[in-house]
Amino acid sequence: MKKKVCKNKMKIRKIKDTEFEDFYSLKIEGVKYFRKISGEKIPITKAKLKKEFSKRINDKEVFLYFLENDEKIVGYLDFNIWKKLPTPTSYINDLIIKKEFRSVGYGKKFTKWFITFSKKKGVKKIGLGTRVENKRALNLYKKLGFKIIGYNLGMKVK
Repeated sequence: MKKKVCKNKMKIRKIKDTEFEDFYSLKIEGVKYFRKISGEKIPITKAKLKKEFSKRINDKEVFLYFLENDEKIVGYLDFNIWKKLPTPTSYINDLIIKKEFRSVGYGKKFTKWFITFSKKKGVKKIGLGTRVENKRALNLYKKLGFKIIGYNLGMKVK
């Protein structure tokens, strides 16, 4: 399949509470990608995601946005802003770009928008997490100025 070109007529908008199905299809695509790069099997159901979506869409510290181009949903961004911490902080929980739109600049533009949005909200510290296996994401975030500041360790218990 031919890759789509990142166009300048992008629109970033809040996800509406009626748009669960669009959110769900992107989330499932993200989970499949995560499984592929990590080898982990994540138990996830539509009912569980619906419950999570309903909770997050109504949380004042949670921000859910779609990225559109030519009125097609290209990806979504899920992040928190915590102003009550000693240092106002934003944190990316999830950034998913549809497979056919990856590696052409949408993730970069969406992340730059997030940084600008966070600054406008008075944020002084931005964080995110990604898997070490996710080389594309690591390279993108490093190019945008993010630094590795620690490690999360884990193990499977049998």
